[in-house]
Amino acid sequence: MKISKIKNRGRLFSFDDISYSSFGNKSTHVYAIKASQHFFIFDTYMGPGFMQQVKNAMLHEFGQKPFIVINSHYHWDHVFGNSAFSPEEIFCHKICREIMETQYNAFDPQSFDRYLAQYSFSLPEKQVEIVLPGVTFADSLSFCDEGIELFYTPGHTIDCLSLYDRIDKVLCAGDNVELPYPTYFDEGNRENHIKTLEKYLTMDTDTIIPGHDEILGKEAVKKNLEYRKNLWHKS
Repeated sequence: MKISKIKNRGRLFSFDDISYSSFGNKSTHVYAIKASQHFFIFDTYMGPGFMQQVKNAMLHEFGQKPFIVINSHYHWDHVFGNSAFSPEEIFCHKICREIMETQYNAFDPQSFDRYLAQYSFSLPEKQVEIVLPGVTFADSLSFCDEGIELFYTPGHTIDCLSLYDRIDKVLCAGDNVELPYPTYFDEGNRENHIKTLEKYLTMDTDTIIPGHDEILGKEAVKKNLEYRKNLWHKS
């Protein structure tokens, strides 16, 4: 695990235990924010042991605060660490909760490990318990006193949300932005993805935290947007 300081109150936790990508080896990120009243944790990686490392690091550096955890979308490499937290601490978009409940209802770690083996990696932690988020929302959710906004941004998947830190002007985009081009799992969702990328470009930020890439800026968003629009026009 690598920890990087991002602006005034952000910490980026980068994990290489399942370093993989369609574009070669890339880390998987968990982003933590020390706000005035809470720690905000964006995504939970692949198991509770990893998330305990994140919790310990934040508590050691900043002292005791309660946690608010956000799942950017339902994919396993972003939610399998949920069991390090209680359901009422975990927030997501309402569609994310619905998909997780359906997809992981009969979760079998052994079967899933066999599935992952097809892609030449396995679960870093074998004892994974699926914990569903206890708090959902539809469009947006603001923590005004903390300078944090969550908002619905479908793109990579239909259930994606993003986090904006108004204090540090940092945008957590999850898997909606990636280089050299974005990945997505529902071709019918591409118009939404384009709208999401266009929204990112209007935001007051120069620091974009992706799910699996180096820290990006708006040039990456522009490249992703151009790629998505070109695909649309060709189809």
